[in-house]
Amino acid sequence: MTREAAMIEIDQYITWQGQACGYRIGELKIKELRQKATQELGPYFDLPEFHYIIFSNGPMPLRVLENLIDNWMTDVKLSASEVT
Repeated sequence: MTREAAMIEIDQYITWQGQACGYRIGELKIKELRQKATQELGPYFDLPEFHYIIFSNGPMPLRVLENLIDNWMTDVKLSASEVT
C-alpha cells in the first residue's frame, strides 16, 4: 500500500470511527448466515445465489438481511422438495 493510500484510509477511519466496526460486524453476520445456509441446504446450497441475495438488495439492517436469507432458504427447500 502506498503512503498516500494509507493516509487516506487513516483519515477515513478517524473521521468515520464506526466504519471498521460496522464492516466487521457485517462480515461476521454474513459468515454466520453462510454457515447456517450451508448446513440447512446441504447440496442445494448455491454460493453465487447466496451472494446475489445479499448484494442485490443494497445496504440494509442485519435483521433484514437475516430475514432475506431465511426466506431464500425456505424457497430453496420448497423447490428441492418439489423435485424429489
